[in-house]
Amino acid sequence: TWGWRRSTFYALFRDYFPIRTVLAQQPAEGDGESGSFDPSRHYVFCYHPHGVTSAGVWAFATVASGFDQLFPGLTCSVQTLSMNFKLPIWRENAIALGAGDASKACLLRALALAPGSSVLLVTGGAKESMLAHPGYSKVVLKDRAGFVKIALTSGASLVPVWGFGENNLYENLAVKSATVRKWQLRLQRTISFAPLLMEGRGVFSYSGGLIPHRRPITVVVGEPIHVGKPDPNASKERVQEVHEQYKAAVAALFNAYKDIYDPKAEPLQFV
Repeated sequence: TWGWRRSTFYALFRDYFPIRTVLAQQPAEGDGESGSFDPSRHYVFCYHPHGVTSAGVWAFATVASGFDQLFPGLTCSVQTLSMNFKLPIWRENAIALGAGDASKACLLRALALAPGSSVLLVTGGAKESMLAHPGYSKVVLKDRAGFVKIALTSGASLVPVWGFGENNLYENLAVKSATVRKWQLRLQRTISFAPLLMEGRGVFSYSGGLIPHRRPITVVVGEPIHVGKPDPNASKERVQEVHEQYKAAVAALFNAYKDIYDPKAEPLQFV
């Protein structure tokens, strides 16, 4: 257990928006907090959408989210861009939370630790962050299947997670500019991330600043998708099969809870 996970900072961070974490389906009687999650297994929690800062992700990885009560016996390591380990202060935060660099080696190593060790991955990455805008529900998932290969190789179960409200924290000033988007994509391919033109709130005003808006985020955790025993040589057909199954689970999760937690959100779109 990492001590920073219990920091008061993240309790305040959670309450600022606020952020809460809920299970998509109530456990069966006698199954404890979450009957679908076996502490002897490994899980790849996949978070959507990326948003600008992935606020729901960082709260999810801490005690403040209620993770320890919802998933007793599990531990969760957030996987993020390697560049985050080169930024002072942010680097120390990531290390203190037990985060990894989202590389294949790091993911497989984290999933090979003690029973219950799991990872949280924002599958859309930097490309998806450029699609963040209030009401938008676009996720980079149509052809992205690297996380499926990780799950099949390790035998870890895939878990769809949707942060309703994640995209509402900032206005994206470039979302309707094809020229700016083109340059952002070029930068993203070169340096692995793209600077975003966004607007949040100020310290004493409700617009014109870089502080995220105080808008609620509800992180809904779906049912795990078990992929069977570890298979490091999974066929393309098997990867595609699980990928389609996962996309269907994400769509079902989104459609089941959108009207409850983010009724103004647009229909889900895989890009």
